[in-house]
Amino acid sequence: MTNFNMGGRFNFDIDTDEGMANAVAWQKKVFAALCDGGRWVVPRSMSTYEVNHTTKTVRRVMGMNEEPIIRRVIEASGWKYEEKTDA
Repeated sequence: MTNFNMGGRFNFDIDTDEGMANAVAWQKKVFAALCDGGRWVVPRSMSTYEVNHTTKTVRRVMGMNEEPIIRRVIEASGWKYEEKTDA
């Protein structure tokens, strides 16, 4: 089981260098805990993201609204972000 506790209080304001670095570190832990093709669910936006380690791509496959903050952190983590397609 992966421990997502970053210890103590961290700044997650992604408009600051420190906050973005903390958010990226946390995001990398989440992705490392998922297998290729694994899904990450974000309840606040009712969104589900699929992780592809081979291509370092995260695709939002379900959800009501895209979250620009999540996209920024994913891209800052060195991963490619894709939006779901209805085709």
